[in-house]
Amino acid sequence: MKFRTPFKPELLEHPVVDCQGNSDSSDPENEWNSMTQQHFKDECDVNLIIKRHEETGLWANTLAPATREPMFADFSDVPDYQTAQDMLINAEEMFMALPASIRKQFDNNPMMFVDFYLNPDNEDALRALGLLPPLEEPDVPTVQTKQEAPEKGAAQ
Repeated sequence: MKFRTPFKPELLEHPVVDCQGNSDSSDPENEWNSMTQQHFKDECDVNLIIKRHEETGLWANTLAPATREPMFADFSDVPDYQTAQDMLINAEEMFMALPASIRKQFDNNPMMFVDFYLNPDNEDALRALGLLPPLEEPDVPTVQTKQEAPEKGAAQ
């Protein structure tokens, strides 16, 4: 039985490949194909990243498209991430507390429900579903005629 050790590279399953992708194997049949995607090499090369920063003064944002314009706005009233997550969880729990028949009308999607609920044209439908209180009938004041009106100075 042979054991692989750092002193016996000939026992390695795959040939040793350096950081440039060059193999020390002289046998082309034993060439191991790397699974590394080489087209990302320039994005990952720290020397090129530093050089680009020295030229432009900006660190590249790899998550945003290159054509995106910078956005400047006042976000001081935006809650922190944890608060926003808590608000989302609370909204979903409230939606899930609705009867299944109502949730089904909105494809079990809380955002569809919120859009429907916030539309003032849907007040009657929301009342029919029992999600808004019924309209109170306004009290119609009775008009007193002169005959029914109490007289001034009459004893009460």
